[in-house]
Amino acid sequence: TDASLNRRTYSSYYGGNVAKGGVFLQLCGWLGVHSLWVGAVSDTKYLSESGILELQQEFVENDETSDLTFTNIVNKGYRCVIAAWRKGQYLLQPTFARSDQHFTTEDILTSAAIAKDRAGNERAVNVCKQSGVIKHGLLRNGSPEELDDSWMAWSFQANFMFCPVL
Repeated sequence: TDASLNRRTYSSYYGGNVAKGGVFLQLCGWLGVHSLWVGAVSDTKYLSESGILELQQEFVENDETSDLTFTNIVNKGYRCVIAAWRKGQYLLQPTFARSDQHFTTEDILTSAAIAKDRAGNERAVNVCKQSGVIKHGLLRNGSPEELDDSWMAWSFQANFMFCPVL
């Protein structure tokens, strides 16, 4: 029902009805996404149950150029350290500081390095949101499945578009 969908898609963080979709950017520049989930799901549940961590592990296992552990880089709002740790992966987040504490030099340098890497992913997220269908959201007669199809297709096509199109 409409009321049920509204409850499942409502996010207090965003203050409205939203969908969540994972976006990745590989070092070679390839952009990809994972299926949309309802906005009420927590970041931890999304990462734990969407299969993203398993796909990342598979990627690492098939990467013949490196034997390093997969490292997730997230902003400081995410609560998913344990989910990544359970899959044998690392997680980097900017340092938190209470209002009465100062950052150490190491905290500043670490947070700056993470922010630099996150900036590339944020640009990828913005590209994925450029589709008119995604910008306008679910239409009255639209279905969540159609929105997800648009999300997946647009994001794949974005790998073949250049500045004049975007």
